[in-house]
Amino acid sequence: MKILFLVSENPYPPRNGLTIPIYNHIKLFESLGHQVECLAIGNHYTGDEAISTLPRIETGRLSKLLREIFFGAPYFDVDIDSSAARKFANSLESVDVIYYSPISMHKVADLLSTEIKRRTKTAPCVIAAISDCYTAVLRTSWYSAGGKNFTNLIKWARSWYFWKIEKNILNKADTIFVQTEKDKNWLIRFGCNADSISVITNGVDSNLLSIEPTDSESLVFVGNMRSSYYRDKLTWFLHQVWPQVVDSFPRARLHVYTSGVDCSDIFKPSLKTVVFHQDFVENLTDIYKGKLICIAPIFKDYGFINKVAEAMAAGLVVIGDNSAFNGMSFSNEERCRVVADTAEDYVREIKRLLKDPSIARTIGANAQIFAKSNFMWESRKELLRHSLFSNPYDS
Repeated sequence: MKILFLVSENPYPPRNGLTIPIYNHIKLFESLGHQVECLAIGNHYTGDEAISTLPRIETGRLSKLLREIFFGAPYFDVDIDSSAARKFANSLESVDVIYYSPISMHKVADLLSTEIKRRTKTAPCVIAAISDCYTAVLRTSWYSAGGKNFTNLIKWARSWYFWKIEKNILNKADTIFVQTEKDKNWLIRFGCNADSISVITNGVDSNLLSIEPTDSESLVFVGNMRSSYYRDKLTWFLHQVWPQVVDSFPRARLHVYTSGVDCSDIFKPSLKTVVFHQDFVENLTDIYKGKLICIAPIFKDYGFINKVAEAMAAGLVVIGDNSAFNGMSFSNEERCRVVADTAEDYVREIKRLLKDPSIARTIGANAQIFAKSNFMWESRKELLRHSLFSNPYDS
């Protein structure tokens, strides 16, 4: 079967919540014997992998906003030159499946699907790999920690009409991939076809399982600092929690990984116990090795948090609010995480673990066992196989 991956970013190397599932789904589909081609829209990493590209047409913010309000065309839509897209579609010998991610690529997917059907008389099946329900992102922003501001008020207001737009987009797809049951339930609530939705939670790099336990007083915070969301969470932690921790444990160090983004505006010379890693780190084990605790103040009711699963696989103790563990099912007897909902909770739990590292080692070991049972990419292969068998084509 020929599968065309239609993406907004080059997935090589996998480096964020968007590219990690795409990269691994490509590898898994290839391992199932399918032929894969990747088409990226816009400016991208070149890398060693040969992928096709098409230029993106930039549209003004006001134009995009008016288009959404009056014509129901999402603000996030990716626009490309239709003649270039048709030329690319005509260059393909055949396409059985179009897999697009994120949802902003739906317009390009429709254009290519229409052109392929016109030429071959058969429409390719379409997989919309959206990870999160976008309406949920908008709706819950107002209620997230520190979220009561004008920007999030606008997002909340958009959510009350955007659900119809999202429903109409996704009901065109034959299969929808999300990462948690919560996201599936959001989509069903807004009228998406439940039978078309598959929950395929992200996996982790198996090399993380080889990281040795540590008694260090090192903590880690991982976030894409291109996002104001994670910048706000880091700022909150540095002001509300960290000073109280280092008062009691002056040797403690907080390692902040920024996904290669300059955070000099957040860094202050007085924060000598905070180490900013502002270069892109290609090897995940370098992020988690030698660390005892992963800090994960998430406070959002959707999505799967990759860094939480990665830290658990590496044997770290993850301290986070309940939403940090979205998409994970724990039985009552499993003690492989620490839940903290307030600054006071974070201070108390961090101090408890630094005071007695043996407790941290036990929780981390339980977390690693849980991760090994639940987060291995190989276990997703059958789910991906089924996603193809459930459409009219056979492998």
